Amino acid sequence: MHEFALSKGIVETVLEHIADTDRVSRVIIDLGAFSGVEPESLRFCYQVVAEQTVLAGSELVLNPIPLTIRCRSCGFSGAIDATCFLCPRCESADVDILTGDRLTIKSIEVDDEQDR
Repeated sequence: MHEFALSKGIVETVLEHIADTDRVSRVIIDLGAFSGVEPESLRFCYQVVAEQTVLAGSELVLNPIPLTIRCRSCGFSGAIDATCFLCPRCESADVDILTGDRLTIKSIEVDDEQDR
């Protein structure tokens, strides 16, 4: 289950980018359709890894990012089904992935000190 390792990496990265006094309320992730990550497993593992940190109880928001390609044969650019790497216009397999193959931390939301 690589979602555990990914969760650990997310938590470590967030901790590196916040002040010691910050309490994280939400971590927003862009999750590509072809990233190979199972969303519910990632959410579960995130909660386990975050439990003993300032991220405990924070919400993990997953924004789905579609798989988009550009066909080298006919020039088509657009979203495709993440299970089929054929251009929907010409059926060529000679395509470049534009989006949808990554997991990216988009933003981190922290609570204001006055909210505590």
